[in-house]
Amino acid sequence: MSEILSQDEIDALLSAVESEEFASLGYNAIGEQYKVQIYDFRRPIRFSKKHLIGLLKIHERFEKTVSNLFTDKLGIESRVRCGSVDQIAYEEFIRAMPNPTTIVEIDMAPLPGKAILEIDPTVTFSILSGLLGGELGNTKVPYRKLTYIECGLMEGISLMILGCLRETWPSILDLRPRLIEIHDNPNYVNIILKDEQMIYISLETQIGDKEAMMSLCYPYPTLRSILKNIEEVIYE
Repeated sequence: MSEILSQDEIDALLSAVESEEFASLGYNAIGEQYKVQIYDFRRPIRFSKKHLIGLLKIHERFEKTVSNLFTDKLGIESRVRCGSVDQIAYEEFIRAMPNPTTIVEIDMAPLPGKAILEIDPTVTFSILSGLLGGELGNTKVPYRKLTYIECGLMEGISLMILGCLRETWPSILDLRPRLIEIHDNPNYVNIILKDEQMIYISLETQIGDKEAMMSLCYPYPTLRSILKNIEEVIYE
């Protein structure tokens, strides 16, 4: 065997070395750079972009029915709008909530598991003021726990909101949401593991001149069985 390489063999070796260098730098054989995506195995991506778009479309009806509910029951022009749909860890959601706040724990039958409706204190006390015939105006919002009577009033309005939620899902399933309990401390609400992923739907809420947020949160285990149906909504 000859120890002298032919020109073709030399070219082949140079080509192989060049390809390995490109690969080590994140390039393919024709010089195009790879797109590297960081993946956190502790917080896996559970929902695709199609799922997020589908959920936004589904809740377009919810924002309209809740807006009408508030306007009718409170006697003042109200508006609720879905601001965004995101995937977050349950721990992040709990950490971001004010304390105290109004947290409605929801049974999502026939789906497994639960969901959460969180109502910011500004929205809560605007609702209470409207129900009790008070003036919304520039009244300072009292960041405190609700009284027994106030809890009863918020339970009533929460049940009506769950009625609006039921009307939101008919194209997917016959949802029968049920109020389990109303909490005021987010640290005492444990519906899933803290690292589990969930859908966070921000609801920009305006009651009179008061503006704040509500949010709907669906854990991944609750929605897992209907994700395909949610994805198909965007094609309707």
